[in-house]
Amino acid sequence: MIGKNYLGFTDNMKPMQKTKVENTLDKKIRYNGKVMATKDFVFYLLKEENSTPTVEENYSYYSSKIDGYTKPKNNYELTRIDKESNTRVYNTITKTEYDFANYLIENNLLNEEIFNKFIKDETDRIAKEKQNELDKIEEEKKRKEELELQKNEFDNWLKKQALQYNNNEKFVIAKEIFTNEVGRYDDYQLKKLLVLIDNIETSFCRTNLINWLHSGNPSSKKVFYHVTGIKLPSTNKDTYEILNNINTSDYKTSKEYKKRNKHEKDVQTFYKMITSPEPHFETIEAEAFNKYGLEMFIINYNKQWIISEAKSGLKIASGLTRQEALDALQSSINRSGVKRVEELINQAVDKYGLSPRYQNQTC
Repeated sequence: MIGKNYLGFTDNMKPMQKTKVENTLDKKIRYNGKVMATKDFVFYLLKEENSTPTVEENYSYYSSKIDGYTKPKNNYELTRIDKESNTRVYNTITKTEYDFANYLIENNLLNEEIFNKFIKDETDRIAKEKQNELDKIEEEKKRKEELELQKNEFDNWLKKQALQYNNNEKFVIAKEIFTNEVGRYDDYQLKKLLVLIDNIETSFCRTNLINWLHSGNPSSKKVFYHVTGIKLPSTNKDTYEILNNINTSDYKTSKEYKKRNKHEKDVQTFYKMITSPEPHFETIEAEAFNKYGLEMFIINYNKQWIISEAKSGLKIASGLTRQEALDALQSSINRSGVKRVEELINQAVDKYGLSPRYQNQTC
């Protein structure tokens, strides 16, 4: 008997078809008092009883249920001549079983030598695939162990470097930023951040720095800017793009950090987009703020408060008062979502170009 094998019949079938065909061939039937799978039944009739797969087209028979003949269809059978009675004997089968029978005949799999060779080759193939899978699992296990070892070595190295960090100028900048922006700082954590920044070419340092400088850590991003002279974008995607490609040779001179009072406006130089008569950017001093992962600026202009996105200079909200403008921004985000606003920003950049504020940044 065939057992669990399908003798290659389903090897090239698509997954859904393969499952359907194999379920049909695995279906149990009783023949001559024995229960067997349909595929074994077909194999047995072909090999032991010299049956032949046949098809009768446009087959129809009388049915008392409909009091008439059934709709014509193809009727598939395994037929043979009974030796004792010399009469035709047949077993009705399905189209799948008919195709399987023809496959066995066409590939000469009723020949015992060829059948045994196929089973051996198939068994060897399955064993090889299983061994390959075990080898892959072992390789993956070794890779993870090696990666864990490297990570532990890196963590020990980072700890040692942070404890020995002696660039007081950068450390003072970092402390001032966290003291003013957050109200507290941790010596060890700040030194770890500075070590990562100073050694960005090291793969583990780069990876850790990318994980550290996300949009939820604006103070750490500010430290990066003031010690490297490179301003990171407000969005994670653009930040990661820069961090993945930058090296210490791209760093500029450090930027002086000016402490701001809590109620002091963060006025910076931005560029608003003017579309008429010709598209161009105009320099403007405006209050900077970040929200929803977007870098924006707000200004009272011509008796109206206007909020624009910094990268495109695109106006995205306005109101007669500052609060009305902020409420309009929130309503827009709630209605369309941040992704839609980002799409509009990217479309504006593609059409009119990138704000000069970003054109000189290393990326």
